[in-house]
Amino acid sequence: LGGINATAFSAITKLTFEGLNGNSNSPCTKLQAPQFQMVNATALQGLKAGCAGDLSETALSLIHPDALHEIDAGAFGAFTADATGGINPAAFAGIQIPQFRSLSQNSNSPCGSLQPAQMKAVNATALQGLTGGCSEDLSATALSEI
Repeated sequence: LGGINATAFSAITKLTFEGLNGNSNSPCTKLQAPQFQMVNATALQGLKAGCAGDLSETALSLIHPDALHEIDAGAFGAFTADATGGINPAAFAGIQIPQFRSLSQNSNSPCGSLQPAQMKAVNATALQGLTGGCSEDLSATALSEI
């Protein structure tokens, strides 16, 4: 999967991502940043916990700012800490309340990996979803740019 031409990912559909979620070969561990950069927002609606939990930090580093908010809140609940810390900071402008709630309930403690540039981009309304688990894990440096 990681060898697929990045440009071809612009044609991937929501259905394709739904198929990757249930694949026992964990293909999402191989997804690369240039591939994710090409994925359209609608297709990302098919990204669920199975695939999201396998994503690497670098895979999400170039995700389009208009696409991140389309990822299912449940998928956020499966991100590893490294993957969360690697998300394109510009994309955090699109994060919404349900996604922060899902991060807060994630047993991988992903909020400990959030970066200052990511928190700086978050809108005030989205921060209402920041509850116990996540708020306790945030570092002082992550909060320095809020």
